[in-house]
Amino acid sequence: MKHGFLSASLILLLGLFGCVPQSNTVARPADQVGRNSTQAPSESEGEKPSEGNEGTTGASPTPSDPGSSSPSVDPPSGDTPVGNTDPPVVSDPGPPVAGAPVSLRLNLTKGLEVKYKSTETLSMQMPGAPDQGKPMEKTVDLVAKVTDVTNGSAKIEFTSNFKGSMDPSKKDGSAKVSVMFNPLGKPSNLKYLTGTRRDAQSAGIDADTGFLNVSYPENPVKPGDKWSHTFDAKDNIQAMMPMPGATIANSVMTTNFTLKSVDLANGTAVLAVTSTGAPQISMKMPDMSKMPDSVKNDPKVKNMPKSMTISIKVNGTGTIIVDVKTGLPQQIDFDMTQVISNPMGGGNMTQKMKATTKKVS
Repeated sequence: MKHGFLSASLILLLGLFGCVPQSNTVARPADQVGRNSTQAPSESEGEKPSEGNEGTTGASPTPSDPGSSSPSVDPPSGDTPVGNTDPPVVSDPGPPVAGAPVSLRLNLTKGLEVKYKSTETLSMQMPGAPDQGKPMEKTVDLVAKVTDVTNGSAKIEFTSNFKGSMDPSKKDGSAKVSVMFNPLGKPSNLKYLTGTRRDAQSAGIDADTGFLNVSYPENPVKPGDKWSHTFDAKDNIQAMMPMPGATIANSVMTTNFTLKSVDLANGTAVLAVTSTGAPQISMKMPDMSKMPDSVKNDPKVKNMPKSMTISIKVNGTGTIIVDVKTGLPQQIDFDMTQVISNPMGGGNMTQKMKATTKKVS
């Protein structure tokens, strides 16, 4: 679900091979359950969760556009159209009612300002290598301000500041973007107000797949219902790691949501989330024939393959608590494991990531 971790993994891996400079990104949603009065039936009780309406987010995964692509990278105008700009108009869903399906929607008002704090860790293990020691850590302070609401769609300005990084040369940073979300969380009109797409990803602004990567189904859902969105991570990878001549395949990531329970007293819903993908990056190695003899005659260089392919298996699980009235995430926890092939041989690298994002005001 959190696509920034994917780019971070590639950067770290390629950095080890000396192919590209390292950079940093963030991650999101994994297991937090509120006090629930309506829960999904377990399969052990003889019932399988019913299938809800599936939607997919648009150019960044949106809930009604399967197989869509992410927005183009850093357009000269700073304006990236994402998804459908003619969203449905929805009214206040009101408080949840026991046993009744709930309409999950972003229902925001102009002038609303909310703040989130995220803590993230990344640890990795190379085959045959000793423990890598203390995980890399990052904290992100994110402010989301609703600057306008038109026909149910909210224009939101995200401002982010982070401390800590996967890039040793850049421990702190910030970014600012503007994006329109329709009630299902489908984004459009993404603009980079300061910095680039890469800067926004590094600063933990997750706006190209939904509000903090959360999207909602078209129809009301009850506990056990499911929906999903897909996201083509190709542009994200290219933005984080410019690789002339590289070919990126199988870049579509899938995020599945399940409504687990509804807390009538607190007006919240708990969503389970899984995220999977298996992208591959193929690239040609530099031509070493014009290098000095001391370099090109080195056995390691002479035995270097002419091209290499990096394969990544991504599996993430998490939990999201959302406010039913506003649709705003209250807390997002996400754990992700990535197994990355080592094209130079010697076994795969495993990365484990944890991220918790909480609404603090």
